[in-house]
Parts: sequence; C-alpha cells; structure tokens
Amino acid sequence: MIFILLFSLASSAEDFLTIQQEDASFYIGKNVRICDVVSNVSLGHTGKVYFINLEHKKTIQYAMKWNRNPNLSVVLWQDDAEKMSVEPVRELSGRSMCMDGKLTTYMGMPQLKLQSYYYI
Repeated sequence: MIFILLFSLASSAEDFLTIQQEDASFYIGKNVRICDVVSNVSLGHTGKVYFINLEHKKTIQYAMKWNRNPNLSVVLWQDDAEKMSVEPVRELSGRSMCMDGKLTTYMGMPQLKLQSYYYI
C-alpha cells in the first residue's frame, strides 16, 4: 500500500500539462507547466511570498495598481524558495524558464503556486 502511494506521488510530479499563460483560466485545479520570460520578481510586503511577473504585451490598471499580466499570477512562498535554494529576485528576474505548479485562483484571478522550475 505504501509503495503504491509513493509511486503515485512520484509520478504526479512529472504530470504537468504545458499551457500558455493566456489559457490559465481554463486549467484551474490542474498541474501545469508555463514557459516564458520572467520580467521581474518582488517580495511581498509580508516578506513571506515572492510575486513572479511574466512578460506580457498588455499592461492594464487593476485594483489601483499596475498589473503586468491580467491572465496569471505566479507566487513562490519564501519557505519553498529556501527549500529550492534559490534567491528569486536575483536568480529568476529576466530569465527564460519553465515553471511547474498547481493552478488555483486568488480573488478570481488564476494563480500558479510555483513548485519547481528550470531555465530554457
């Protein structure tokens, strides 16, 4: 029984569907991979979460702040960044990369909780 559970956890980590960021709202609840260029990374005011902004051609005003991407928000919790041994602001900004994670929603907007990544 334990062997079967471990196998399913191991195989589910590899089962990411590659999608375009513009299609994120169609894949809520799914494990996805999104490949793009990171335009910038910032640490939230709580100091517990990084916000990863992907390049996007349209800039819109949203909730009195400039949101570079109305289609998707990518977050990386500081605890997860430490486990990955990454300094997000320094190491991810400006890089072409693929990001894996589960798509959820936050305040009605698709959000990818970053679980792993690799540079392309």
